[in-house]
Amino acid sequence: MPTRRSRIVVRGPNVMQPPLLESENASVIEFYGPNDSGLMALMLKTLSDNTWGLVTQGDADWVAALVRYGYMQPQGSAEDIIRNGL
Repeated sequence: MPTRRSRIVVRGPNVMQPPLLESENASVIEFYGPNDSGLMALMLKTLSDNTWGLVTQGDADWVAALVRYGYMQPQGSAEDIIRNGL
């Protein structure tokens, strides 16, 4: 039997109803705050072991994660980034 890839399932308020979304192709899930308050968290699939990780605005590596996954461009020169971090 073939191995099934990891997948996400999004459900509405009644978990007994069919899912709103089911996918084996997702690699990033974005969470937005109320009233268009912006991106609050990312759930990211780790390619090396096919598990998921969560990063939020409150995490110390929030900006680094946004840069790493292409949500924003690094600021400063490569030398500044290497010396001081993102």
